[in-house]
Amino acid sequence: STSAFTVLGLSTVSQLNFTMFPNPSKDYLTIQLPTGVLNADVQLFDITGRLIKTSNAIASNKQIDVQDLSSGIYILKITAEGKSGTKQFIKN
Repeated sequence: STSAFTVLGLSTVSQLNFTMFPNPSKDYLTIQLPTGVLNADVQLFDITGRLIKTSNAIASNKQIDVQDLSSGIYILKITAEGKSGTKQFIKN
Protein backbone atom coordinates (compact mmCIF):
# COMPACT_ATOMS: atom_id res chain seq x y z
CA SER A 1 0.00 0.00 0.00
CA THR A 2 1.17 3.53 -0.70
CA SER A 3 0.49 6.56 1.41
CA ALA A 4 1.21 10.22 0.79
CA PHE A 5 1.77 12.52 3.70
CA THR A 6 0.19 15.95 3.75
CA VAL A 7 1.98 19.30 3.81
CA LEU A 8 -0.19 22.40 4.32
CA GLY A 9 -3.24 20.35 3.41
CA LEU A 10 -1.77 19.22 0.08
CA SER A 11 -0.92 15.67 -0.76
CA THR A 12 2.70 15.44 -1.95
CA VAL A 13 1.36 13.91 -5.16
CA SER A 14 -0.43 17.14 -6.06
CA GLN A 15 2.28 19.51 -4.87
CA LEU A 16 3.76 21.94 -7.40
CA ASN A 17 7.43 22.71 -6.90
CA PHE A 18 8.50 26.16 -8.03
CA THR A 19 11.37 28.51 -7.33
CA MET A 20 11.15 32.17 -6.40
CA PHE A 21 13.85 34.75 -5.81
CA PRO A 22 15.14 37.02 -4.39
CA ASN A 23 13.84 36.34 -0.90
CA PRO A 24 13.70 38.80 0.86
CA SER A 25 12.58 41.05 -1.98
CA LYS A 26 12.25 44.81 -2.28
CA ASP A 27 10.72 45.43 -5.72
CA TYR A 28 10.24 42.34 -7.92
CA LEU A 29 9.85 38.66 -7.16
CA THR A 30 10.79 36.23 -9.94
CA ILE A 31 8.94 32.90 -10.15
CA GLN A 32 10.40 29.94 -12.03
CA LEU A 33 7.80 27.34 -12.91
CA PRO A 34 8.75 23.67 -13.29
CA THR A 35 9.82 22.48 -16.73
CA GLY A 36 6.81 21.89 -18.97
CA VAL A 37 4.43 24.09 -16.97
CA LEU A 38 3.45 26.96 -19.24
CA ASN A 39 0.37 28.41 -17.60
CA ALA A 40 -0.14 28.95 -13.87
CA ASP A 41 -2.38 31.00 -11.60
CA VAL A 42 -0.50 33.12 -9.06
CA GLN A 43 -2.05 34.29 -5.81
CA LEU A 44 -0.41 36.49 -3.20
CA PHE A 45 -1.67 36.48 0.38
CA ASP A 46 -0.68 38.43 3.45
CA ILE A 47 0.24 36.53 6.61
CA THR A 48 -3.39 36.63 7.82
CA GLY A 49 -4.51 34.80 4.65
CA ARG A 50 -6.09 37.82 2.94
CA LEU A 51 -5.76 37.71 -0.85
CA ILE A 52 -3.69 40.70 -2.00
CA LYS A 53 -2.96 40.05 -5.70
CA THR A 54 -3.72 37.57 -8.44
CA SER A 55 -2.02 37.15 -11.77
CA ASN A 56 -1.24 34.60 -14.41
CA ALA A 57 2.17 33.18 -15.30
CA ILE A 58 2.30 32.30 -18.99
CA ALA A 59 6.02 31.67 -19.30
CA SER A 60 8.51 29.73 -17.19
CA ASN A 61 9.83 32.97 -15.63
CA LYS A 62 7.32 35.46 -14.24
CA GLN A 63 8.08 38.68 -12.40
CA ILE A 64 5.66 39.97 -9.78
CA ASP A 65 5.80 43.60 -8.76
CA VAL A 66 5.88 43.79 -4.95
CA GLN A 67 7.06 47.41 -4.66
CA ASP A 68 3.64 48.59 -3.44
CA LEU A 69 3.44 46.03 -0.60
CA SER A 70 4.17 46.98 3.00
CA SER A 71 7.17 45.34 4.64
CA GLY A 72 6.30 41.95 6.11
CA ILE A 73 5.77 38.26 5.43
CA TYR A 74 3.63 37.13 2.49
CA ILE A 75 2.57 33.80 1.03
CA LEU A 76 2.72 33.03 -2.67
CA LYS A 77 0.48 30.26 -4.03
CA ILE A 78 0.95 28.87 -7.54
CA THR A 79 -1.65 26.56 -9.11
CA ALA A 80 -1.12 24.73 -12.40
CA GLU A 81 -2.27 21.50 -14.00
CA GLY A 82 -4.21 20.39 -10.93
CA LYS A 83 -1.24 20.93 -8.61
CA SER A 84 -0.44 23.77 -6.27
CA GLY A 85 2.43 24.95 -4.13
CA THR A 86 2.95 27.67 -1.54
CA LYS A 87 6.02 29.52 -0.34
CA GLN A 88 6.61 32.36 2.10
CA PHE A 89 8.58 35.44 1.18
CA ILE A 90 9.66 38.54 3.01
CA LYS A 91 9.08 42.03 1.61
CA ASN A 92 11.73 44.50 2.74
